[in-house]
Amino acid sequence: MGKESGEKLSVFQNYRMVQKGHLDINGLFAVLPKWFGGFEYDYWESGMGQKDIGIGKEYTSDWKGVREINDYVKFEIIVKVFIKNINKAKDPNVVHAETEVYINSAMYKNHMGTFGKDKFQETLRRIYERYVRYQDLIDYEDKLAFECVDLLNLIKSHFK
Repeated sequence: MGKESGEKLSVFQNYRMVQKGHLDINGLFAVLPKWFGGFEYDYWESGMGQKDIGIGKEYTSDWKGVREINDYVKFEIIVKVFIKNINKAKDPNVVHAETEVYINSAMYKNHMGTFGKDKFQETLRRIYERYVRYQDLIDYEDKLAFECVDLLNLIKSHFK
């Protein structure tokens, strides 16, 4: 596997999606909590900002979701949404804007400290991950990647 050296394994790292066009902004921010709740993530909107920049409005929103899979593995997904040059469109539910979405996701192994930090415990953890839980960890990594792709498709569905 070669991934047992660290306890944090990044699955999506600074994945960037850019769209200039129509966006269902209310639908997007209504569906994000539902998506996180549907996959049983503990989630919160960690940052939010809105300002008028003269040529339109600018909006930022940061979301973080954490889900404990078992006593050894934990998932984390961070979504950052930047919407600028927001102008009204013909449809009242849609705006014309430049949108950037960043997604970072990581799988944390040994998140409860089952194995300690000394060299012997670190060696045991690597053996455990390489030989005992090898297939499970690959399956969990794939599961997180599929969830991120599902989230991306959900976000894309709100671009018109």
